[in-house]
Amino acid sequence: ADRKRKRLFAPILRSKGFIWLATRPDMRGSWGQAGAVVRIDPVGPWACVYWGHGSEPEDDEPERVKKLREEVKGNEHGDRTQEVVFIGILDGDVREQITAALDACLVTDDEWSDLARLIVSDPIQMWQEQPFYGWDKYLAK
Repeated sequence: ADRKRKRLFAPILRSKGFIWLATRPDMRGSWGQAGAVVRIDPVGPWACVYWGHGSEPEDDEPERVKKLREEVKGNEHGDRTQEVVFIGILDGDVREQITAALDACLVTDDEWSDLARLIVSDPIQMWQEQPFYGWDKYLAK
């Protein structure tokens, strides 16, 4: 399966963007890939973490914050999103296969209801000591 995955992503020369990992719900991540090298690093908290998603705007907020608030109004997750650009030679079949592979990474509603279960098998190093309340309840003590 690993060899097949490598072939699938072989046409991608470069990719980059911002990611939202379920095991780091309040932290924005950066995604950078060139050739066979992929980096996933923390950037900082999502904007909605600073201003409390669903809270009312302050009168003295900068215009960019007011604009962002308006853009994500009604979005249950605030400004959290996946925004990755892929650069390469991607025909229709490869594009569909890559989309399917990425879609398979999305958490299910069941997983979303208890994110702490995902921490146990998360291969990515933690970015913060306490990613969310109760995150360690399934770890061996």
